[in-house]
Amino acid sequence: MNIKLSSNLECSQRREEFLKVLHYIKDNRASDYKLFSFNSSYYYNLTNLLEPIARQIKEDCCTVVMVGMGGAILNPKTFALFNRNIDLNIEYLDTLDPVYFQLLIEKIDLKQTKFLIISKSGETLETISLCLTLIKIFEQQGIKNINKHFIFITEFKSSTLKEIAINLGSTILPHEEIGGRFASFTNINILPLMLMNQDAHAFCEGGEEVLRDFFYNREDSLIAKGVAFLTSMVEKKYSIHINMSYARSLHNFLEWNKQIIAESLGKEGFGITPMCAHGPEDQHSQLQLYLDGYKDKFFSLYNFATYKAPSLPSVEFQGIFNKTIEDLTLAQYKAFINVLSQHNIPTRQITMLDDSPKSLGALMMFSMVETIVLGLMNNINPFGQPAVEGMKQLVYKLLK
Repeated sequence: MNIKLSSNLECSQRREEFLKVLHYIKDNRASDYKLFSFNSSYYYNLTNLLEPIARQIKEDCCTVVMVGMGGAILNPKTFALFNRNIDLNIEYLDTLDPVYFQLLIEKIDLKQTKFLIISKSGETLETISLCLTLIKIFEQQGIKNINKHFIFITEFKSSTLKEIAINLGSTILPHEEIGGRFASFTNINILPLMLMNQDAHAFCEGGEEVLRDFFYNREDSLIAKGVAFLTSMVEKKYSIHINMSYARSLHNFLEWNKQIIAESLGKEGFGITPMCAHGPEDQHSQLQLYLDGYKDKFFSLYNFATYKAPSLPSVEFQGIFNKTIEDLTLAQYKAFINVLSQHNIPTRQITMLDDSPKSLGALMMFSMVETIVLGLMNNINPFGQPAVEGMKQLVYKLLK
């Protein structure tokens, strides 16, 4: 498998509860649990369906702007920093900040741009507002065939966004009946992967390997080890989970994972507060707090076993000879692990084999499944975000 897990403490496993949840997941046919039924046949059919669409998009335009909120945009943004061989300029619009919006419009050539509008429900206020604003700008600039500049991914049921797409005459791709943050192995990620010239088949294979390990190796699986660590943290009243990496390419993954943890577990007085940290920069702003502040934090550190780093010149200073910035980063990572142990701060290392799509697929599946299992073991429904609905209703009330 393309990821490994290790930690600096022994974790007892609630074996019977874990196996009970595993069987519950395996037998569940509800739409929220579709993630666990995805297999090679599903991925093969999905990639075959999307390949000609991706090819046509790349032939038709120079820029693709992905528009959405929450999991709808955090999912495809996860790959953004992994690109090394990309033909398109890819941008992300996940804010209502009018200054950022205007700068983006000025930066791109609308006539050479396609907008990928993503919302599972089709009722996401921000996504609808951004979409309608973009359409108005196309109309103001007199650009013809506006429908060809928009592709929508949303559920086929009736919704505001679907109505906009139909009236516009644009392509609509079906969003799977699974929440946006857990839709990592559906078209909201597979199509962007193809647009980025990444191996979508390998990405799916990485995720499928984690599921096979979970179902067949059960209490000896990687998921079981991950859940045991998190369960130990909950039992010992550690409430803040610092997810940290020294690889810039994993920054967007950490943001996506923050949503997975927060929205899935933060219910009924339960929850773990996820925070993202980035080495080495946060050593110069957060390390003092981590080491000498309140002892309510534990760490997940993400790294690569092998990394395709460019060949850079070595440097010499202060008794350091013939070292590159890659050597310095590795030394800082090792030193950070040691200092966390010296301060008795619970830490686990999640090591990806490399920075390939297969490894990223394995990592994303691991993060989703361990969070779902942890929630179910604590009688928490990991799907949905019921407390957020009141906020949405208040926004609508203030606007009307």
